[in-house]
Amino acid sequence: MAPPRPDNLHSRLVSWLKVVLPLAALAILSTLFLVARTINPDDAIPYADVDVADRVREPRITAPTWAGITSDGAALSVEAAAARPGQAPGEEGDPICSGRAATGARRVARIRAAVGQARPAALAQGA
Repeated sequence: MAPPRPDNLHSRLVSWLKVVLPLAALAILSTLFLVARTINPDDAIPYADVDVADRVREPRITAPTWAGITSDGAALSVEAAAARPGQAPGEEGDPICSGRAATGARRVARIRAAVGQARPAALAQGA
């Protein structure tokens, strides 16, 4: 025996929409992916003026910052225009370094240098 048919308009409309709406969504998504354009990687960032080959030859970090707190509670922050890895001691450091040290007694020291060099191993040993 067949299931009883709904007798009111609302029930019939809902039963039809349960079939039609998912099919319409499937049709819309199918056309979205079938008609989509292919992406040209050369046009990805046309306004960037970064030379990728130069970055590969000479790796560096642009505008690095470091911040921390000393053992006596003074806040330190250091900034540079660029940072390059693997510099030997005595080699010219990173250009335009600046720093700031602030103590809890509202004393602030500002530091600015033409070049600078970070020595993480020396900092870890307390030198």
